[in-house]
Amino acid sequence: MSETVPLLAMRGITKAFGSVQANRDVDLTLRHGEVLGLLGENGAGKTTLMNVLFGMYAADSGTISIEGRPVALHASADALAAGVGMVHQHFHLVPRHSVLENLMVGQKGRGGRLDEKGARARLDEIAGQYGLGLDPDRRVSQLSVGEQQRLEIVKALFRGARILVLDEPTSVLTPQETEG
Repeated sequence: MSETVPLLAMRGITKAFGSVQANRDVDLTLRHGEVLGLLGENGAGKTTLMNVLFGMYAADSGTISIEGRPVALHASADALAAGVGMVHQHFHLVPRHSVLENLMVGQKGRGGRLDEKGARARLDEIAGQYGLGLDPDRRVSQLSVGEQQRLEIVKALFRGARILVLDEPTSVLTPQETEG
């Protein structure tokens, strides 16, 4: 795709909850390789806008395009299929399962079997590329909050996210974890 076509274009996004206007006619553009931060007061609509992008809320009006193609994001599965991953403030992990098992939840395998060897290789690839090393056999309940957040990021990348949304990424971290 041409570098002039944005990776993500949200145009005229409006979302209300009853009489409360969370987003009104919001435009957002993200180009390939760009890092974008949304800043604002609590209740300003940042999370709502990202939930619209992730298919958790339907916009009342507006359009979303990824690489110039309009997309309909009616559910998080639609967003994942379009290459949008989201790390929420509150993690979506299974504490009694291992890091690797959490990565494989919801994955489809050939003939009904999951490819654990392939998943380990993919985890190693992501860990090496982004410096997000995790022990694949460690239980999530044994991970620090910072490691759990790292796992959520790896999980989004593992599932093919090209657009990664981090909602309040440091809100649950200790000061030591935010500096490391």
